[in-house]
Amino acid sequence: MKQNKTNLLMTILTFTLLTATLSINPVNADTIQDHAICYDYRTDTLTPKGRSNAYLTTSEYAGLWVNISNPSGNMRVIWRTPTDDQYDNNVVNIIELEGKSWGIIFDRIKVEGTSSSSPGNNPGIWKAELWIDGELQVSQDIQIFDYNEIVSDILDIRAEVQEIVDEKDALQEQYQELDNQYNELLSDYEDLETSVSAPGAIEDLQDEYNQLEDDYRDLQLSLETTKMMMYAAVVVAIASVAIAVYFGAIKR
Repeated sequence: MKQNKTNLLMTILTFTLLTATLSINPVNADTIQDHAICYDYRTDTLTPKGRSNAYLTTSEYAGLWVNISNPSGNMRVIWRTPTDDQYDNNVVNIIELEGKSWGIIFDRIKVEGTSSSSPGNNPGIWKAELWIDGELQVSQDIQIFDYNEIVSDILDIRAEVQEIVDEKDALQEQYQELDNQYNELLSDYEDLETSVSAPGAIEDLQDEYNQLEDDYRDLQLSLETTKMMMYAAVVVAIASVAIAVYFGAIKR
């Protein structure tokens, strides 16, 4: 269960970073200048607002923005579900920017919704496609993550981190106690070696010393392992917080 949650969070982080810089599919360079997934665009410059291919089930909108020049023919935007079913199909027209030789195509869907078929109730990889005269020109993936599942995973990881911290503190106390005993025994052993004691007493103390040394080394190993677990969990928790902040910024 812990591995699944960590994999989910790492998948979220990896998908967000990759789609921020890469286009999903090649496009027709003759007419398509740029394209992106965003929630809206500026009416004065026609530039996209909030470029991102990652959205939460609580996000308001996700849209396909395409910078296009010399458009011709019938243009449609088709939205597809994670199962590749057609969710929406809209005729679109170019939105021109005065004084420029280009314009944009923009179409969006509402993510959060009460309908069982809405994206907010069907997390996964959705797809937005621009078709011109029956030919696919742009295809972009949109990853919609389950907000409630992410919050639950973050809370679970925080609890797991606290458990590791508590375990580490208890182990540290045991380690300190054993360390004190070890040092005392070492001192006694060194004193005994310099005295004229019976050989049997020295052998018994040697056995006791060896056993305590083994226990001491075992506890050292356990403590180091616990530290590694704690550090790893803290790294995952920090990544979770960073992702939550990122999604909070794009939530609309």
